[in-house]
This record gives sequence, structure tokens and C-alpha cells, in this order.
Amino acid sequence: MKIIAISDLHWPENKEKIGYLAKKINSSNADVLAIPGTDCDSTKWITEILGLLNPFKGDKLYTPGNHDLLLNRINCTKEAGEDIIYNEFFKRFSVDLKESIEKLNFQYLINKPFIKENVGFVGTIDFENKTTPREIRFSNFCQKKLEEQIESITPYVDRITLISHFIPPMDIIKKYGKIKDVIYGHIHNNGKIKVDGINYYNVAFNSNKLEPSIMEI
Repeated sequence: MKIIAISDLHWPENKEKIGYLAKKINSSNADVLAIPGTDCDSTKWITEILGLLNPFKGDKLYTPGNHDLLLNRINCTKEAGEDIIYNEFFKRFSVDLKESIEKLNFQYLINKPFIKENVGFVGTIDFENKTTPREIRFSNFCQKKLEEQIESITPYVDRITLISHFIPPMDIIKKYGKIKDVIYGHIHNNGKIKVDGINYYNVAFNSNKLEPSIMEI
């Protein structure tokens, strides 16, 4: 199975380059397109990017990045209690973004896992640094949700590909033996490494490379 992936596109500053990338992605013969976060600060920009990729003929999977969730905007503009901020943030994550993504024929992988042939795909976002009560609370939710996804598909697949904006906790990756591939972004250091038999693909946009990441699993 061939997977093509890209993340951290930061629209609209990279608009011309992303248009070029979209043509390459849409004309590819890959089976699956994975987007572990566009990292755009508005729903309008996210839908513009995904709209460019909508002609891709294979299955399209999406998980949000930190900018996609408007974390900075919510943190800076809300002079309210922790619960109110968290509830607005969580609504953005679980309802608003999901509806926008699914209208563009992308599967919101955070919501439910996806199976193609003998491969299961699960998604999360998690956080690189967990410094506030809100981030800790949300991270705990993400980890619980991720483990539920993994356990629900494990009996039905031979291997699992985990798609996340940040690298998920290593203890979860190691806990489930069928996880063989991790596709992630956030750090603009595009490339692949293999650790303890698991392939880690950083697919973040590289303005010098101008190529999507392609992997065979």
C-alpha cells in the first residue's frame, strides 16, 4: 500500500508552493493521503487547502495540528475561567473542525479509526509539552481515545499506522505490537528514522524540497 503525506503547510504564506504540491499529490497513484495537521489559524484556510487536495482519488485521512485547533487565538482572546476556555477549545476539536473536514470528503481520523485491506489507521494530536491544566486534561483525553481506537481494530488488522501531529507517547507506541508506522509533523525536519522496528516518518512541509512524503507499507 502506498501512502502520500504532507503536514504543516501554513497557508496562505506558502500558497503558491502548496498549489504546486497539490498537483503532485492529486496526480499520484497513492492509495491513501494522510494530513497530520495543516497548521492554519482559521477554518477558512484549512478548507482552502483541503479543497485543493479533494481531487485526490484515494482515501483521505486528516488529524488536526495545534494551529488547526486555534490554540493561540483561544488562549489570547479569552479572559475567562479554565473550564470555559477548555469547553470552547474542545468544541472546536470535537464538533466544528470535524464537520468542516468531513464536508471535504476527508475522514476525521480523531473521530474513528480507518481500515484499508490489512492495515488499520488511527489518529491523535496530543501535545509536545504539557504545561497547563488544559493541556494535561486534553492530552489525557487524547491518549484514552487513541488507545480505544487501537484496541477496537487490533483484532481485524495485521499492522497499524498511527497518524499524529506530535509524536505520541512512546509507552503507547511500544504497548501495542501492531503499530509499525508513525506519521507525524510539527517539526520541519522532513525525513524517516527507524527505532525498535517502528518507522517514524516526519512529513512536515519543507519549502526547499517541495515534495510530499511517500511511503510503502
